[in-house]
Amino acid sequence: MTESEIMYYIGKLSIHIPKQNESILNVGSGIGMQHRNHHPYEHNLKKRCNRYVSVDKKEGADVQCDVTEGLPFKDKEFNWAWSSEMIEHISQDKQKLAVDNILEKTKNAIFTYPDPEHPSFDADPEHTVVVIDWNDYKHLFKVSHIKTKTGRNVVILKEKNR
Repeated sequence: MTESEIMYYIGKLSIHIPKQNESILNVGSGIGMQHRNHHPYEHNLKKRCNRYVSVDKKEGADVQCDVTEGLPFKDKEFNWAWSSEMIEHISQDKQKLAVDNILEKTKNAIFTYPDPEHPSFDADPEHTVVVIDWNDYKHLFKVSHIKTKTGRNVVILKEKNR
């Protein structure tokens, strides 16, 4: 991911997350703050909230768990979930389960992922095509799905009353 792409997502995030008293759950956060060059946006996310928790199945996150098996938090405990470049690493038969588990714990969410035409897609043999029909969530959230010219997707799910 290039610096300009990262800044694009942070810009999208900052439009939707106010700076006051918000909590962010970063799902699929990678290896955490000790490797800031891996996820340079993590520092910016932490500055935007009063509570930040990173989750990944790899060691180094605040909470280590597999999102397809549930998350160890109360329902709607977080104001926002941020999940960048994670959902395409989950098998298609478990992608909706992972999204449902995330949305159970948060009031709003932002997901980013590449489509097969994005240059980074073929670089990782673990990538799968994301098969989530984001319209399935319109009864619960305001759904915005933006796809860049290069094949990067940004999906924003906001509380209907927000």
